[in-house]
Parts: sequence; structure tokens; C-alpha cells
Amino acid sequence: MTETTANEISVSKIEILDKGIRCLTEALGVIDTERFIAFINSEHFDYTKWQRSHFDPMTPDEIDKEMLEYMAANPYQGDPATII
Repeated sequence: MTETTANEISVSKIEILDKGIRCLTEALGVIDTERFIAFINSEHFDYTKWQRSHFDPMTPDEIDKEMLEYMAANPYQGDPATII
């Protein structure tokens, strides 16, 4: 097992943030990306809590159906290289 240095962790975080911002900008545009980030920061939004409240009451079949409907209604239009 190899040790991870602080520099490797920082680079990884920077790469993830960069990919995330590129995905948001590609999907929402610059202005709505800024609005999205401001909303998340101002509301202290907890994505994990939201996921649990949304998905816990659902069966796996319901989740699968919702996912397929969303994918059909929102086909990915961007650069596949931006998908993490």
C-alpha cells in the first residue's frame, strides 16, 4: 500500500472541482452555474439528506423507472470527456 501525500489529495480535489464546474457550466451555462452555487451555499443544502428523503421511500423498480424517464427526457448533449 502506498502513502498518499497532501499534494496528491489537493490535486485530486482540484481536478474534481474543475470537472464539476465544467459539467455545471456545460449543462447550465455560466450564469445559472453561479446561481446554483450561490443557492447551495446560501441554503446550506445537504445533498446526502436530500437523497435520503427522496430515494429512501422508493423501491428499486421506482428508482429505475424514474432514472430511465429522466434519461429519456434529458439526453446528454455535452462532451463525454466531462463525465466523471
